[in-house]
Amino acid sequence: MSLPLRTRVAFHWSSYFSSQATEAIGRTTGFACRDLADYFSLRAATTCAFGQNDLGEKWGGTEVPPELWHHPVLQRMRQLVADVVALRNDSMSLRHEDVTGGHNAIHLIRRSRGCTREEALAEASWRAQEKVDELVEPEERALPRLVRDVGRSQRAALRGYADIIHDWIRGDDEWERITTRHDEYRVMPDWASGLLVSAGS
Repeated sequence: MSLPLRTRVAFHWSSYFSSQATEAIGRTTGFACRDLADYFSLRAATTCAFGQNDLGEKWGGTEVPPELWHHPVLQRMRQLVADVVALRNDSMSLRHEDVTGGHNAIHLIRRSRGCTREEALAEASWRAQEKVDELVEPEERALPRLVRDVGRSQRAALRGYADIIHDWIRGDDEWERITTRHDEYRVMPDWASGLLVSAGS
């Protein structure tokens, strides 16, 4: 890996391991995120969303140059996918976290809205689909414009980055289907399967 990519990998994986302790402290102290924006920021760390993307660059052979990695288009794509994965994971682990008291977006929605569990699940579904739909815009409009404006050597990396993001959504979906992590509690929600169709189209 180049030095910039090694630096990113080290930072994101350090954030992942640290965030596990942060989340555990939150459980024992009763800390709760104020809103979904704060929650998604923490969840990007606890799922190692950006660290996994970094490794996708290494394994996919499409390292994004440092001057482009921070571009708002790529930042937005990364965050949207991290949020979608978090919502799907939280929906599937909801029964487990009902018991363990872990942080969960559905619990947060229910608490902040004062709504029923079914209404919170419906909102999580709606928000996840909205984020998948929102991902289409930068991929179809902003990313191609960016690709046209950079040098030839950088174009493949930008196109490859979109593939990495898609592969991560699909890989997470496959993992959710085969993992036995919460077998006693987990159920695949219908909407979580539907997201994959939208993201892959």
